Amino acid sequence: MEQVIERRNLHPKNTDMSGQPSHELQLDGAVYAMLNKEIAEKTRELRHVRGEDLQGLNLEELQKLEKSIETSLCRVAEEKVMDLSAAGQRPFCSNQTSHQILTSGA
Repeated sequence: MEQVIERRNLHPKNTDMSGQPSHELQLDGAVYAMLNKEIAEKTRELRHVRGEDLQGLNLEELQKLEKSIETSLCRVAEEKVMDLSAAGQRPFCSNQTSHQILTSGA
């Protein structure tokens, strides 16, 4: 990707008279860097949610991740109860934790 950008920067249409990349391309590079950084951060967060790459997290970060996952699990359980209720079925829990979540969220 960087090679494509470099070639684009070298193209005569994309440089001003001094031979420098145009202001527009410089902004594009800044946007690219910002988006690249955001992608890396979101990828790291996704690995954490999946339970991967947790070794570097401190206690506060682990607790924040745990809370986030618990909140997501509650939402899933609530949606499941609503779907089963709408279908006229009784919610079934496969373990005690799910049962607690379903009964506290419903």
